[in-house]
Amino acid sequence: MFRRKTYDLLKHWKDTKHGTTSILIEGARRVGKSALAMEFAANEYKAHLLIDFSVAPPEVIDLFRDYRCDMDAFFRYLFAYYNFTPIPRDTLIIFDEVQLCSEARAFTKQLVADGRYDYLETGSLISIQRNVQHILLPSEEESITLHPFDFEEFLWARDAVPLADLIRDSFTTMTPLSEALRRQATRLFREYMLVGGMPHAIQAYVDENSFQAADESKRLILTLL
Repeated sequence: MFRRKTYDLLKHWKDTKHGTTSILIEGARRVGKSALAMEFAANEYKAHLLIDFSVAPPEVIDLFRDYRCDMDAFFRYLFAYYNFTPIPRDTLIIFDEVQLCSEARAFTKQLVADGRYDYLETGSLISIQRNVQHILLPSEEESITLHPFDFEEFLWARDAVPLADLIRDSFTTMTPLSEALRRQATRLFREYMLVGGMPHAIQAYVDENSFQAADESKRLILTLL
């Protein structure tokens, strides 16, 4: 999994809010929202449960409609369905593609108030905006936007962390890089402009060291959008 700057924002949310809010990762499709959510959950919590509303069956969706007034029953049936054992105050529940289940997003207010677990949602930006007309958005929900990789994140993915640090220091101190480092940075920036910032395209390029592989990945992304 590639390093993303947004991970630090999620870590800050966990360390400062202690479950008093949920957090929504929104952004364009295919920018890596679900992968980031799962990496964060695996690294920062002892237990996590992913509920992907793009594939969740009606039995799960019905829980968010039918048990809003009985939290104990809601959790009992939800965890039984997924055969999941939570750890109080060290469990993250992920609502993936939450725009597909407006009841779950609205229910977040009661879930956060209940206080047993932490909640992270992911959703595609356009669909999120389209599907909120008929629900009361929880005031306890924070949101962050995940963008495609910027150049610094691309350098991290290319295992060029020292160069990325030098570029940042150079910008901060207004000190130019040496000619050799400037040429190296320019070459990598040209790579970045050709590959782009979508995670799948960058992964293909890193794995195969091939612009053609990156282009094929980008064409597949366009087909799936």
